[in-house]
Amino acid sequence: PDNEIHSIQIDNLGNKWIGTYSGGIAMFDDVNWTVFYTANSNLNYNWVTDIEIDSSNNIWIIVKESPPAPGKTIMFKFDGLSWINMSSGIQDDYFNDIAIDSENNIWVSSGYSINMFDGITRTNYNQSNSNLIQAAHYSIAIDKNNNKWIGSLHEGFTGSYIVKFDGSDFTTVSSLEHISPRDILVDEQNNKWVGDHKLFKYDNTNWEEIDGK
Repeated sequence: PDNEIHSIQIDNLGNKWIGTYSGGIAMFDDVNWTVFYTANSNLNYNWVTDIEIDSSNNIWIIVKESPPAPGKTIMFKFDGLSWINMSSGIQDDYFNDIAIDSENNIWVSSGYSINMFDGITRTNYNQSNSNLIQAAHYSIAIDKNNNKWIGSLHEGFTGSYIVKFDGSDFTTVSSLEHISPRDILVDEQNNKWVGDHKLFKYDNTNWEEIDGK
């Protein structure tokens, strides 16, 4: 539907889900393509910025209003039959990233808050009800011990932070100047990989810029 791809995931059945900039989300089962977009589903926008898949094979996505519009975002779940708007109860109206933990809880970084949905109850964490720092929380990843790692951008856009949430407390563990932590991944060795216009690795002590040359 669109040659500009912004997100890809593979579900529990091996189907490939491709999120595009202006053509919605496409599913490829290795034979046929199925495309969902505003004209044939209840998706509000065609820009799919993130895709995650839970243990029940539900597809979770963030769709975003395309420029020059203000860039509103909505989170949807696809249960195999229909796309369900799951944005209600999430603090802030700008969703950046989704992560799913080992207990199938849905975590969303959204503006100045972190949100968790356990299938019934939504829990919002922000500066007023926790020790989460005041920052724009761009990205979120979960390690094998179920700790949440958040890539956060300082309010003044002067630097970024790596924040750890162990289920009780948010701890700012490191900072790096002049990058926006647009994506974060935790590997098997517990290194944090942060993507911006460049790639950085944090080994829990030092930052390293990864040069592909």
